[in-house]
Amino acid sequence: MKKSLCAFAVFVFICALGFSSLGFARNADDSRDSAVPGSSVQVAASGKDAAKGAQAQRAAKKAPSPAVSGECAWIGKRVLSLLSRDDVDQANRFMNFYRLFGCKENHIGPSFRCVISDASAGALNAEDMAARVDRCWNSPL
Repeated sequence: MKKSLCAFAVFVFICALGFSSLGFARNADDSRDSAVPGSSVQVAASGKDAAKGAQAQRAAKKAPSPAVSGECAWIGKRVLSLLSRDDVDQANRFMNFYRLFGCKENHIGPSFRCVISDASAGALNAEDMAARVDRCWNSPL
């Protein structure tokens, strides 16, 4: 019984540390808001909410999309290159790795559409095709 109680206490302590490091703990700014009397609390809280919303929007803009991360970009470009050469079997095998790394598949379709719609007359050499795949991966629209 003592061991399970001790294990539970350690678990609660670790969870509390984890939540406080994630920012769920009460900040010093929160204590100042409680000292504001009456309706000023609502104004201060709404201003604080607006600031948090702006911070969240900036963080969302800074966060790279999964398709731009290193492993997703490398495997995704490889899939596009294989599909453009009609090597569907090998592209399907690479798609398994693409999913394994948690990459979103919705970037493949528009990028491949860009590669094939940009196909000007005739076959391209490998360097031109690689440049096209790279350009379409970075901005598929």
